[in-house]
Amino acid sequence: MGVAALRYLGALALTFLALNPFLWRNPLQASLELLRARRALVAEQQRDLLQRSPKHVLLSPSQRTAGMITELFLTPPRFSEYANYRQQTAAAEAHYLSNPLHNLFRGLFFGAVNLILTTAGIAFGVLHLARGSLAQGEPLLVLAASSLAMAVALWLAVPLPYQRYYLPLVPMISLWAAYALATVAGKSKTAASQSKRP
Repeated sequence: MGVAALRYLGALALTFLALNPFLWRNPLQASLELLRARRALVAEQQRDLLQRSPKHVLLSPSQRTAGMITELFLTPPRFSEYANYRQQTAAAEAHYLSNPLHNLFRGLFFGAVNLILTTAGIAFGVLHLARGSLAQGEPLLVLAASSLAMAVALWLAVPLPYQRYYLPLVPMISLWAAYALATVAGKSKTAASQSKRP
């Protein structure tokens, strides 16, 4: 494992530890209890959703994949799963959505553009990793490994169409979309400079 990967994992572990004081005294025991409580919460949410709207529970692999894509790219910002406090939060929600940047790259058109850019970025990344050396592609390898690990973990752990659970992937898909744009821009610049040569 390279230096960049170790730095990333170390920073991730320290940040997670610093933001969760209940882990400080007994990290291993507290982490196991955290996983147990998280599984229990998700199971309870799944039972509740099965009673309220069973068609929205993501049971099959295709449903989980479609749910992840929908919540990350197509669905507008979701403020709640249930409408218990919708009247109390309506004014704050309207104020938040009044800024067009808060809904950027979501919806049918812009969400599709974002999905295409993200997919292209991943494809470029895999291609560049296959062609280049590990030393040159190490930061890219860290991004690829962390994106894959996070996506698989969420895909396995979340049988619910709850947007908040997929939010950890938003920075990663943004980086992949930016990587696609940077790659295309670099290729265009190279092609333009070559065309100017005598």
